[in-house]
Amino acid sequence: MARLDHVIRVSSNEGDVVFDPFCGCGTTIYAAHEANRQWIGCDVAILAVRLVEDQLEGRYGLLRDEQYEEHGIPNSVESAKALWDEDPFQCEHWAAEYVDGFPTKKTGDKVIDGKIYFELDDELGVMVLSVKGGTVRPTDIRDLRGVLADDPDATLGGFITMRKPSKKMREAAGKAGMWEHLGVDYPLIQILTINEIVEEKRRFQTPTKIGTKAKGEQTRLSV
Repeated sequence: MARLDHVIRVSSNEGDVVFDPFCGCGTTIYAAHEANRQWIGCDVAILAVRLVEDQLEGRYGLLRDEQYEEHGIPNSVESAKALWDEDPFQCEHWAAEYVDGFPTKKTGDKVIDGKIYFELDDELGVMVLSVKGGTVRPTDIRDLRGVLADDPDATLGGFITMRKPSKKMREAAGKAGMWEHLGVDYPLIQILTINEIVEEKRRFQTPTKIGTKAKGEQTRLSV
């Protein structure tokens, strides 16, 4: 970052605006901030925006909506609903990344929208994710259970829903049973609402995740 810091300092003055249209991990943003420049960063990847946000808060103590603004990514139930109405696929993509997962490619698969990877003894475990923004039914849970039964790489299933799940859906998830690892039991099928992940900051129960803060190479995992 030293060279970038030098470029910014010799090509601009304090208070000027530095714009990076492909900010990635945010190196330009951090250099601009440290040089007392204003800055604007853009990126098409939600994961990149979250990485930058984590650094702005953890490294520089900046608070969103106070020291900086974030636009284009849902941060409330209302904005998530708006994204679903505009582009359901992008909403599925956002939800998968919001819970520290990786969205799958857009295919004809109507069940799996993302995957969460977590550490096991000598391999990676996988939680497959299904995201629903419209009407949800117990059959959606049964479909997710079917994926777990058919996919030898899938260990757990996570269901994300915009609407509150019914009692029958909860019962269907409970009937899937538990998965045990190192003496800890994890529900085989877990359900979270958009309200729970956004407003209550809840996350799926898994062993240690391969999370966005842990390893940069995780973005190359096959999904």
